[in-house]
Amino acid sequence: MTGAGVQSHDDVQRLRSKGDALRRSDRVEEANAEYARALDLVRARLREAETAGNPAERANLLGMQGGLHRRLGDSAAALASYRLGADLETENDLASTYNRTNALKLELITDDPAPKRLAQLTPDLLKLRGVLARGTTTDPQVTDDAWSWADLGDVHAATDVRG
Repeated sequence: MTGAGVQSHDDVQRLRSKGDALRRSDRVEEANAEYARALDLVRARLREAETAGNPAERANLLGMQGGLHRRLGDSAAALASYRLGADLETENDLASTYNRTNALKLELITDDPAPKRLAQLTPDLLKLRGVLARGTTTDPQVTDDAWSWADLGDVHAATDVRG
């Protein structure tokens, strides 16, 4: 990531953290304003990253965008962003599974126009479980990432459900 990219990433993190703190203090409107500012930065960086051709950076930015949309209560926009990021992760065999995991989880919990049942998502969950299982045993970056282990536990729980 370039110097400007690092700075904008830090700015996004700062604004998101400030929004989270405001939300915990029940200052929802102020929190949403911080999230919206962060979202503007992410969108600007995404426009720049589209021409740079770095799929890992674009996937990361799409994940940030999805998270900000979730905080703003826009599940449909969050899911769309996570799906785009998931496609980049899959197509480019990226170690990150952030978007894939969040897209599947959000599909399970949202009431979008065509909600998918767990049985319909099981093939995708099993693929993700395989990717996470390989990553947590072979990729040092993934092995040290607590979120990857948590995601692996989640997909195990979702795929081991008997009903």
